[in-house]
Amino acid sequence: CDPKADSTRLILYAKAQDTVMDKVRELGTVEDLELEDVCKRGYGDVMCVESGGP
Repeated sequence: CDPKADSTRLILYAKAQDTVMDKVRELGTVEDLELEDVCKRGYGDVMCVESGGP
């Protein structure tokens, strides 16, 4: 259980998704992110984003 990365797990019917912070580290800068990279559609069309953090 990771309170900074699995908040949307039940809404998405899946394991924890990558966080915004993970994607920024992977791609280099926040400007390289696309909305689709970090935003996933879950139950009831709820759009979910995991922010991550320290």
